[in-house]
Amino acid sequence: MTTPTSNYSDANVNDVVQPCQRHPESIKEGHFHYMRLVLHPCSPPPAPKSPSHIPTGTAGIGKAAVLALAAHRPARIYFTGRNASAGSAVISEAQKLHSCACPPLTFIQCDLSSSRESIRAALAEKFHSSRLDILIANAGVMAIPPGLTDEGFELQFGTNYLGHAVMLQLLRPLMLRTAQDTSVGGGGDVRFVAVSSFGHTMAPSSGIEFLKLKLPDAGTKWQRYGQSKLADILLAKGMAKRYPDILSVSVHPGLVKRELGPRAEWSVMMMLMQPLTLTPLYKGPEQGAHNLLWAATTAKENFWRAASTMNRWGRRRAR
Repeated sequence: MTTPTSNYSDANVNDVVQPCQRHPESIKEGHFHYMRLVLHPCSPPPAPKSPSHIPTGTAGIGKAAVLALAAHRPARIYFTGRNASAGSAVISEAQKLHSCACPPLTFIQCDLSSSRESIRAALAEKFHSSRLDILIANAGVMAIPPGLTDEGFELQFGTNYLGHAVMLQLLRPLMLRTAQDTSVGGGGDVRFVAVSSFGHTMAPSSGIEFLKLKLPDAGTKWQRYGQSKLADILLAKGMAKRYPDILSVSVHPGLVKRELGPRAEWSVMMMLMQPLTLTPLYKGPEQGAHNLLWAATTAKENFWRAASTMNRWGRRRAR
């Protein structure tokens, strides 16, 4: 197979960031491209139909997604992460859980805050498949101290959005070819799932502040986090508009006990209030992965029904 190339050499931030000075009407409650869907806590994820997947992340809901997908024996699972030891641990756990029925798993060591060339090199080294049916953009950071990526972008925006967007840009040609190939079960049903967050509401009121994307400390840490998650929603929306052959959605996983890395930083007030207010609502990673797994694997017709009938808490709307 030829490793993904696309038009990488011409890539720049304008290729993966679309102007949006205000929160668009299209991400209001109930819109197709930003679904807040909650499966019953005891319901297992649906069986995936597609043979090749790339989830991102080696902990929390990313890890849970890999293990859940492995249970249904797809042709191959590729997954990414910063830590090689954590990647090996996920593979070992999957093999232990599923024994000889475990599908081939390949870990791609990739730091989403690194340069575009580093991300491209990581994919070129480890990703070898003639098709790609599902790409789940999940890994990220939250409320970390100010910093910049290797290419000089604000760290949360670079990690949560730009890294995924570059990976998508590199893999999109293969996904489009897969969408045209119906020779394998699941062919023609290719999906991109961006894991966003209700935290997009914390973005600056003006939307993504493009002129400040190379400043490490513009706004608060929560505003920087919020605009990175808003960008994820807009990425899925832009994909759906420009590449209709790929079913592209963004999902809110709910309140999940997630491992967002040692750099995550919480205010004293939030740490004091959390046990009293939010802790009873938190789900474990396995339940937290249900939404993204649903979006990645459910029958297409379920999207149209769910998008028009679910509200922000996953309850059905009165019609």
